[in-house]
Amino acid sequence: MNEAIQPPYGYRVAADGIRLEKHEGEQMVIQAIHEYRAAGLSLRKINAKLIEHGFTPRKGPRWMPSTINRIAK
Repeated sequence: MNEAIQPPYGYRVAADGIRLEKHEGEQMVIQAIHEYRAAGLSLRKINAKLIEHGFTPRKGPRWMPSTINRIAK
């Protein structure tokens, strides 16, 4: 079987293997990123805040600015 396409950040594949459902932990990160951007924080400062609060990306040990920027949009 081929590896499935990764769902967008903030979602995961439901138990039926077809639908997407919200991933609550990732939804919290999305909300935090939007709040930090609205407060005028830079991508670098948002990265520091996410790490400070224990939020980790799906892959890798740190957040990439491009990932934060994509989520913020």
